[in-house]
Amino acid sequence: MIETNLSISHKPTELPVVAGVDLNLVNIKLVVIVIVIGFFLPDMLITPTWQSDLSDIQNQVKTLNVENQKLTKEKSKYRYIEDQIKELQSQETRLKERLNVVRSIIKTRRTPLNILLYLAKNIPEDLWITKLEIKQDKFILDGKSLSFSSVGKFVGSLRNSIFFNKDLKMSSTKSEEDQKTGVRLETFGITASIARFE
Repeated sequence: MIETNLSISHKPTELPVVAGVDLNLVNIKLVVIVIVIGFFLPDMLITPTWQSDLSDIQNQVKTLNVENQKLTKEKSKYRYIEDQIKELQSQETRLKERLNVVRSIIKTRRTPLNILLYLAKNIPEDLWITKLEIKQDKFILDGKSLSFSSVGKFVGSLRNSIFFNKDLKMSSTKSEEDQKTGVRLETFGITASIARFE
């Protein structure tokens, strides 16, 4: 009798060739064993060295944390010094502001001392001042003299000074006789703009 096999025959599955390697010829069990050994074996060999390195690093971190705590405590001890430094800096800025205000006041303040000294040094002996007025930048002077030439010398010295602008002029001149002594007097007035006070 003839036997027929009616079951479907299974052909082995053919694996493709990858990068010149025929996967049908590769032993899959061996590959799985190599993967398992490659995955777990390095951990068994390398982990102890990692453990020692990790413990060294952890010890270093602990010592650094202890030092950080000490420095933080020390910093808190000196916090009052920081507060004093900030207060001194704020006082310094306030003093600088006040100093700038004083400097601006001194700069705008005009003392006629140098002008008065110049007048005293250059006034002739036979001339005297009856009125002297300085209002801001205006200079007004009235006086009397025994001779008109002394008035001319005095006006010339004022024109040559650094204190007055070139607009210095005689505002009034008059000759009169003193009723008590009978001496002839030259009465004069001078006006000018002040160029500088120093």
